[in-house]
Amino acid sequence: MRRRSQKEAGAYYTPDQVVASLIQWVVQHAQDRMLDPSCGDGRFIAGHRCSVGIEQNGEAVRQAITRAPWARVYEDDFFTWASTTSERFECAAGNPPFIRYQSFKGEARDRALRLCSNLGAPFSGLTSSWAPFLVAAASLLLPGGRMAFVVPAEIGHAPYAAPLLEYLVTQFAIVHVVAVRDKFFPELSEDCWLLYAEGFGAHTAEIRFSVLDTFVPMSTPPQQGIKVSVHEWREAWNRRLRPFIMPAAALELYREAVLHPQTRRFGEIASIGIGYVTGANDFFHLRPSEAVLWGMPEALLHPTVRNGRALPPRRLTATTVEMWCRNDDPVLLLRLPKHADVPAPVRKYLETEDGQRAREAYKCRMREPWYVVPDVQVPDFSSPTCPGSSQTWCATRLAARVQTRCIACACATTARWPVW
Repeated sequence: MRRRSQKEAGAYYTPDQVVASLIQWVVQHAQDRMLDPSCGDGRFIAGHRCSVGIEQNGEAVRQAITRAPWARVYEDDFFTWASTTSERFECAAGNPPFIRYQSFKGEARDRALRLCSNLGAPFSGLTSSWAPFLVAAASLLLPGGRMAFVVPAEIGHAPYAAPLLEYLVTQFAIVHVVAVRDKFFPELSEDCWLLYAEGFGAHTAEIRFSVLDTFVPMSTPPQQGIKVSVHEWREAWNRRLRPFIMPAAALELYREAVLHPQTRRFGEIASIGIGYVTGANDFFHLRPSEAVLWGMPEALLHPTVRNGRALPPRRLTATTVEMWCRNDDPVLLLRLPKHADVPAPVRKYLETEDGQRAREAYKCRMREPWYVVPDVQVPDFSSPTCPGSSQTWCATRLAARVQTRCIACACATTARWPVW
């Protein structure tokens, strides 16, 4: 059996100064029992003598026991354990696994979602694993209990995170989200924030929100910050906290625009996407000369915008694509139907050494079959996502696909756009 990569397991271990601070936030007395629902190699349970850790990876369990021999460590699926245990805790802390819904599946996800639904937190099938972890961990606290966790910054904007916050404000006296601009994990593209809650068994009508440029060790959650009304969070901000990162003046201007009766949200007039992801760009994008050399069927090759820098200022036309092809740029996406025979030239290409490397790439391994690139669409307009770009929207006047690093926009049939 192939060993799961660190990314697939969602296991990125927490810096020591963050571990020490979160433990200080939740532990009030030496005899407080602390739970880490996904203890990994034992960094959190090693910081407090009266700890219990749950971990399903056998190697990590052995590391945790070596690091914290005084702790009780269960080798088990957390949701299975949480649904049957009678143990309760004064506090909980940790860094739950950040596994996205594509990999968080099968029986494990079913158990997690069923448990959370029974607890009053109905997550959709698109949730990542960390959110159900926190609901289940909270349910094991004693009255007045506290918890502190590293969480993805998606808690500030992702729709799947909203049921978690809804659950927390109905179960805790204090809910405090701490946004941190600097990365905890430089090797990850994921930004991470912190979550603190106390007073389990109570409820609150506000969410405390603090913004830090850099995390520094602290014995209590940040004192500076704002208090966001739960009502405002729901009604004005569509259950998102991320807008509150903005300076107060900008936030007020944004609030006025959002609440203005003539304001229309972009989603009302168009559907927005970020383009497709191949998982192996150099392999799936061919130069015209390569396509001829391999004898690729033209019907399977589609001109594509590789990145925002390739977009012309106003319109993407056939003339632009002809120029790319004359330059022999790698702009032809190999797009194979999911349920169709693979032509012999294409199969030969897939079986090359480059093809073998591509199929081992993370995104390709997660697909079935690995060579079918999903979410390939032809937008009406495109715009780059790269910071500092002066490009706004480019009209797509031909059937060109858009890769990630661009925003793709498909207009609703009733939308009215400027005529240039």
